[in-house]
Amino acid sequence: MNATLDYVQVTIPGGESERARKFYSGVLALLELPQVEDPADRVVSSYQVGAVQLRVVMDPDFKPRTTPLFRLIVGDLEQFEGRLRDFGIDFGPVKRPSGPCCIRFNDPFGNRLELGSEAICHGHPRRAGELQN
Repeated sequence: MNATLDYVQVTIPGGESERARKFYSGVLALLELPQVEDPADRVVSSYQVGAVQLRVVMDPDFKPRTTPLFRLIVGDLEQFEGRLRDFGIDFGPVKRPSGPCCIRFNDPFGNRLELGSEAICHGHPRRAGELQN
């Protein structure tokens, strides 16, 4: 089978569309797309991330995902750490002795996400410790 990923979906509670936009387009600096047609009127916003779309969808039975939904690879991880701090988002390193630098955090709704860098972290003390919950 030859397949490609079209979109991934993140759910949020109802009434939180503006806060979601501020986070996903403001803090994560994702490119917001024109509104997609949605017969159920649940898609709050959509973003282009490489070749894949990220859709933010309202869920009346919302429960945050506590395992990482996805990892975004960014050019300057420290810049994004500052953006998360400015928005009041706690984050912590993903424990690994070597490999790509990566942090884990929750979006404003409790969904677990990751940001990574193409840079290799060889036991860098700031990122090689235990994940802060």
